[in-house]
Amino acid sequence: MKRVKKRVRKWVRKWVRKWVRKMIEIMMDDTNFSIDEVVNRLKNPGVGAVVLFNGVVRGKSNSGHEVRELSFDVYRDMALEEMSRIEKEAREKFDISDVAIIHRIGKFKVSDNIVLIGVSAVHRKAAFEAGQYLIDRLKEKVPIWKKEMTDAGEEWIRGVKT
Repeated sequence: MKRVKKRVRKWVRKWVRKWVRKMIEIMMDDTNFSIDEVVNRLKNPGVGAVVLFNGVVRGKSNSGHEVRELSFDVYRDMALEEMSRIEKEAREKFDISDVAIIHRIGKFKVSDNIVLIGVSAVHRKAAFEAGQYLIDRLKEKVPIWKKEMTDAGEEWIRGVKT
């Protein structure tokens, strides 16, 4: 029985890898992404988990000031290249199926969607770990700059690991 389970697991992983897709986007206008669309693109019959991180504009800055809006700017070609690199790293580190990395660029109000990380996998542990890895690496490595407009003024914020 153990041999059968092992063969079935091996076959499922091989089948899932055939369906591997990726979605890496930088949205350069005020168009919002559809969370439902991303989830549907991440699903396939071989996965048992879809994990999402949706980053939104919060109302208070790290220094405690009221946020009016955030502005994001990007070096697009370099950012897409780096996003592809971290997506590949995640695939090498974790047993995952599909990946979505979407970051919006422009000016945003409190509660607006900014970033979406989505991961699907056969099992939830790999999906959660890969999602955490992807958002941390995105903040560390991708050349996207954030400017906070608060009640105390404007400030460019460095990307940091959180």
